[in-house]
Amino acid sequence: MNPIFDDKKIRKRYNWDDSNVDFIRFPNELLDDFLMDAGKFVDIPINALRVIFNIIFIVRNDQFRPEDRPRQLSLFEEEFETENNVFVQLSIKNARISPSGSSLQVIKAYEFLTKFKMEWHKALNSKGEEIKTFGGLISNPTYNKRGETTFLISRYWLRKIVVISEYNPLLYNLVYTVKNNKHILFALWLKKIPFQGTSILLTTFNKKFDLNYANSGDFCTKFLSEVRKSLNQYSDLSFNYKYSRQLIFILPYLSKKIDDLSISEETTVLIRIKQRLRYFKS
Repeated sequence: MNPIFDDKKIRKRYNWDDSNVDFIRFPNELLDDFLMDAGKFVDIPINALRVIFNIIFIVRNDQFRPEDRPRQLSLFEEEFETENNVFVQLSIKNARISPSGSSLQVIKAYEFLTKFKMEWHKALNSKGEEIKTFGGLISNPTYNKRGETTFLISRYWLRKIVVISEYNPLLYNLVYTVKNNKHILFALWLKKIPFQGTSILLTTFNKKFDLNYANSGDFCTKFLSEVRKSLNQYSDLSFNYKYSRQLIFILPYLSKKIDDLSISEETTVLIRIKQRLRYFKS
């Protein structure tokens, strides 16, 4: 029997959840270790980003900060970090990955997440024992008759998703309302920028987002302005920008309103309150 499908190696099974949530908690460690490589964002398809958003959505009730819940960390290590090649199993509706119903888009999304960073991953548990796992973010994706895809996630990547010392709240629907993968990645990066802003060289921006703009003016008018339009409309966090020669200044701000009818009234009110509080503090 293939050990990946051995029940002794699958510690937990997550079924698809039809609950409605407005925000997910996106782990910074997952952003840094999977979505970035050698200082730049990977060219990940938008449908693969949807898979990641839905993985976080499904396991959201198991996410915890180890600083707040050390006992939960011990339980996690006991369950997942005592032997090699331990996995959990998840199922996601294909319609959540490709709302248009394209089987090819779904297949390409799972192929990317299976092959990218498919290697041996090593980590030490609390006892100092080395735990090894082979694979990409997901392994063994399989269609089922319910219109879902079932797959495995190793304990190596599960820990980065569930044990979240640092994370940022992100609108779950952002990956559906914003169609450009680089705009989504910029939104993730922007969440880590302080409200007092930051300044970055054009060469650094070009490398980080795999772009090739020759001057700051073109970068701002052709890239940043389009990202800002997307985030102004669909994100709880957007930004202003300006440039001086090769230096670009980014200043985040909280949005007043989001054009997404699926967001609950409670969340809409909360976003307005946060924006007004931030306005009076500034």
